[in-house]
Amino acid sequence: MTGKQVRRISFLVFVVLLAGCAGCENSTASNQALPPSFLVASNPSSISISPNGTSQIQLSLSPVNGFSGPVIVGISGLPSGVSTSPALPFQLPASGLTLTLTAGPAVTDGTYSLTFQASSGSLTSSASTSLVVEPLASFSLTLFFSNLIIRHGGSTSGTFDITDSATGSSNFFVNLSVTGLPAGVTASFQQNPLPGSNSQQSLTISASSSANLVNNGTAQLVALRTSDGAMVSYNFNFEVVPPPGVLAGNRTNFVATDDTPSSMVYDPVHQYIYAALPNRSRVAVISPLTGQVVTLIPVPDAYGLSLAPDGTRVLSTGHLAARVAWIDTATQRIAKQDLLPLLQPNCPCSPQTVSAANPLVMANGKVLFVGSGTVSSGVLEWDPAAGQVTQPQSAFGTIGARSADGSKAILADSETAFAGAIVLYDSASDSVVASRSFSDTTFAVAANPNGTQFVVAVNGEGIYFLDTQFKTLGVAPVGGLTTGLLYSSDGKSLYIVSEPNNVPLISTIDATTYQITGQTPAYATNIAYFERDPPLLIEAPMAADATGMVFGAGDHGVALDDSTNFQNFSASAQAPVWTIITTPAEGPQNGSTPVAISTQFFNWVPDVWFGNLRGTSLMLNSFQQAQATAPPSPVPGPVNVKLISPDGTEGNIPQGFTYGAVAVNNPILAAPPAGGVTAELFGYGFGSDLNGQPATVQFGSQSGSVTFSDLFPAEASYPFPLEDIRALVPAGAPGAVDIRVTSEAGTAVIPAGLHYVQSVRD
Repeated sequence: MTGKQVRRISFLVFVVLLAGCAGCENSTASNQALPPSFLVASNPSSISISPNGTSQIQLSLSPVNGFSGPVIVGISGLPSGVSTSPALPFQLPASGLTLTLTAGPAVTDGTYSLTFQASSGSLTSSASTSLVVEPLASFSLTLFFSNLIIRHGGSTSGTFDITDSATGSSNFFVNLSVTGLPAGVTASFQQNPLPGSNSQQSLTISASSSANLVNNGTAQLVALRTSDGAMVSYNFNFEVVPPPGVLAGNRTNFVATDDTPSSMVYDPVHQYIYAALPNRSRVAVISPLTGQVVTLIPVPDAYGLSLAPDGTRVLSTGHLAARVAWIDTATQRIAKQDLLPLLQPNCPCSPQTVSAANPLVMANGKVLFVGSGTVSSGVLEWDPAAGQVTQPQSAFGTIGARSADGSKAILADSETAFAGAIVLYDSASDSVVASRSFSDTTFAVAANPNGTQFVVAVNGEGIYFLDTQFKTLGVAPVGGLTTGLLYSSDGKSLYIVSEPNNVPLISTIDATTYQITGQTPAYATNIAYFERDPPLLIEAPMAADATGMVFGAGDHGVALDDSTNFQNFSASAQAPVWTIITTPAEGPQNGSTPVAISTQFFNWVPDVWFGNLRGTSLMLNSFQQAQATAPPSPVPGPVNVKLISPDGTEGNIPQGFTYGAVAVNNPILAAPPAGGVTAELFGYGFGSDLNGQPATVQFGSQSGSVTFSDLFPAEASYPFPLEDIRALVPAGAPGAVDIRVTSEAGTAVIPAGLHYVQSVRD
């Protein structure tokens, strides 16, 4: 090889090396110049659809290397009967689109693999989704409320669920609506339309300030499936009520007697109630017009009462003693007392002493004693004219009721082997003229004023209307625990006090059609000032006046119940409050006192009445308990507190608030001039539950140091906020002095309440 040749080879190598480097640079440039392309994707990877239904898929376009051309999409694997929107083939925008699949009515169930084939010229890309064709799932509504209370100008919400079944497609929507709402009341939803598979949703009902008031209305929540028109609905109750503080009051009242009456009669001529107070040996004469005790008549062992058919006298008998008393209704005084003769039994037996209970004064002048404690069974008959007591062979019973005219008496035995049997006593013939037996115990009876119709309540069976032959005329449509029944003064209606659905009610029944005329809350209370859970005590009806007021035995007093205050109770009506405490239970007569009322939780603000005064500043506290302000009162003393709810139910707190301070009828106290003894005083408004200065006690002009002050603790069942205060009596001159108890609520004066006396020898 020549030198020239060597140099040439070297040159060639160099050229090759340069060519190799140039090749590297050209490779990088080639990569950057790849042709534009694109990718398509679908989401989700699996969808379901049902006949007449729709489903959606999101398609996205991802350009590669600056791709910007049009992309056309087709689908393979689409089952017959399923169409698309947009229609196939369609152009896929750079921003992607939502593809809607619509199934016709005849599409075949199954699982299909859909392939989305996208092309742009010679460029292609694909994506796949699984399509499940299946029937729609059934669905239902679940409401988490049953009654909504809507105030004027306000709104109330309730929650509900749309629930689908375990099988079938939940890929559907429902349109929500509410039917049955009156003008001015509208419904709105948190979301509408609503997916078939959904969590809890909210319904809001709003009422304008001019909407019609509605008590116990019924509306319907409707869910309509958009794909096939399937519909489900659920009823609920609603009330449209005015704002707090404007609900109508009623005549219901309570008169405290410090003992629960065992018997009661009403004198329509003088308009007085007579109530037997056995533990006080008194008969209370009460004016229902004023709600006050007119007088207390001392009657030993006062237990049973009966108004004579002519209305001139009230007979009072005892269940322990043989002495009876006749009270003159014109003077309200005892006109005559009798000692019952010995019983002459219908056997060769010795005469027996009689203690007569539950008397029935008949038109023939004789008196039937029902349920006497000294005779094992039967009814006793006393003939005052003949001066003898006998036991009719065919008459028996432990309960009874007399017609107002005294012509008939229905007698029933609720305790012995004759339980379930009833007899009808006729005054004209002085004999039993009809009888009947029931399969279970009779626990209440009543007779209309003229003795032509009778009622018997049979345990487990119902309440029967009977004629004078004891044939069934009809059955009262009232259930629940019954505390008593009686006829109206004109005999056209029957009042039944019962507790259906735990709501104490007075049901007025038409005595001709045997149908309910109306229902109103019955007076009911429990222990108000001791924090326990005692039973609710519902009044036991015993008499009625011509205006529809029902008079019954309440806890330590007489309930005056307004049976004409008809309410349209809903099935979810709230039962009266069980433990009710007003805090404080007292306040100044001339001032306003904010009061918290401890009750069960409320869903709405009740109206609160302090006696005849409507409470103000009504609200619910953070515990959903009622609060109100007691307005100033024209007179001092304790008043009943009443809560009236928009659903018609009622709560009562007997003597629940005291204006000022008042003393009860304390006995006259005596002390030596040196003092040093303790005086115990009782009253209301003594400041035991006030947070300010403790009460002070003065005997005349001298102060006595208070040693004890509290709510009355002696009897746990006492329903009133009676206060007990004890003070050390200071020294004083012989003679009578006034006692003054002063608290932040006011001053109570007991005129000549303490006598300073000296010991003497006689």
